[in-house]
Amino acid sequence: MADKRKKSSYYAKCANKKGKFDFSLHPGIKGFIATCNFREKECVRETINILTEFADKIYGEDKSVAESAQPKNKKIVFKDSGSENEEENDDIEAALAREVDVLKQERQRRPSQRRFQVVESGADNCIFIRSTVEDPVLLVETILKDIEAQSKQKTRFLMRLLPIEITCKAWPEDIKAASGKLLDKYFKGDPKTFCVVFKRRNNGNVVREELIHDLASDIKVRNPLHRADMKQPDLTIIVEVIKNICCMAVVPKYYHYRKYNLLEVAKLRCSNSKIEDSISSESISCSSAKSSDPTEVAELKVEPELKSDDKTGDNPSNILMKSNDSTEGEVLKRPDKTDHVDSSAESKDAEATPVDALKNAQIEENVDSSNSAQENM
Repeated sequence: MADKRKKSSYYAKCANKKGKFDFSLHPGIKGFIATCNFREKECVRETINILTEFADKIYGEDKSVAESAQPKNKKIVFKDSGSENEEENDDIEAALAREVDVLKQERQRRPSQRRFQVVESGADNCIFIRSTVEDPVLLVETILKDIEAQSKQKTRFLMRLLPIEITCKAWPEDIKAASGKLLDKYFKGDPKTFCVVFKRRNNGNVVREELIHDLASDIKVRNPLHRADMKQPDLTIIVEVIKNICCMAVVPKYYHYRKYNLLEVAKLRCSNSKIEDSISSESISCSSAKSSDPTEVAELKVEPELKSDDKTGDNPSNILMKSNDSTEGEVLKRPDKTDHVDSSAESKDAEATPVDALKNAQIEENVDSSNSAQENM
């Protein structure tokens, strides 16, 4: 009994090792990295659905999937004739046999031969979809263009979808050897602007600054006219380190497509239209302001008030320039305190003159009335 248990456990371990390699992230594969927020099963379903939809448009339907998706059973119509019933039973048996054959072929097919297969990434909220498509970057770019054109959200749990062209071990020598082929593909030609985006998960061996410096120097070797641009680069080198595996790709319009965030790309067209509307309204207001008559615009110039506490003299603070109508070089001095007092006294006299006149008139009338009374007596 003990020998049988050992043998069964031994074969089980061998089978698990083979299966783990097919369903785990390892060097030499390409695919896609999908990120989500704590809903990985739903994210896997949405990712495979959207990838399959656009892959069928670009590369055509997967033959094995199309064969398995065909109807296996035919509609059965029962009649009174015994011979017809026997023929229909034969058709049912043939359909079942075909279905069993398809299931056997799908069972024998390895995961590496499937167009899209989920593999264990080794990080939370980070899913790796292994793929056999020729160009993962083209597929993701097509998805982003369609979402931007329609301004319609196609996923709920899937957030970012990054294409991966090369995977290798997360060691400097391996990364440099793997990145050489990738850089030759994109940077051996006309000068372009580039940017390196680095992110690591569950890894502390790869140094960010050293890796970025090495990649930038390799790009400069291929063409010294290449320059770095952190705002709107032509090409962006994506470096994703997950445990002991490094995933790399070169993608266009990384910041235009909001770092390949599908949810934000769906809002991109609306935000651009709002910006254009604001710019157009500002241009209209500026044009209306320019078209208005300049003579109607009055410029107000406020002169400093005179204070009675200011000291007399030829100090610069006591000298005021004349208005625009005066000639150049003429100046005005502040009036002294005495001038203020005299002017105030004159104003007071001017204000009191009408009142005094009335009083004098009343006095004269009283005098005249008293004189006439005396004459009558």
